[in-house]
Amino acid sequence: MDAQRAPPAGAPRGKGFTGAPQALGISPDGHEETVSYINGEVGHYPLPAYARSDDALRAVGCWAA
Repeated sequence: MDAQRAPPAGAPRGKGFTGAPQALGISPDGHEETVSYINGEVGHYPLPAYARSDDALRAVGCWAA
């Protein structure tokens, strides 16, 4: 990834947030982005009950803090 496409200094990963893929690069034509792999499940609607729980909301709140 070149400096022109680097994430801004205030980007979540720069602040320790690891719950999203990291940008690794852009294809030469600029149409595709390569990102790191994050282990887990992809949420599809309707979201399962565990993804809509109070515990899930608290976990997201902790990431965002």
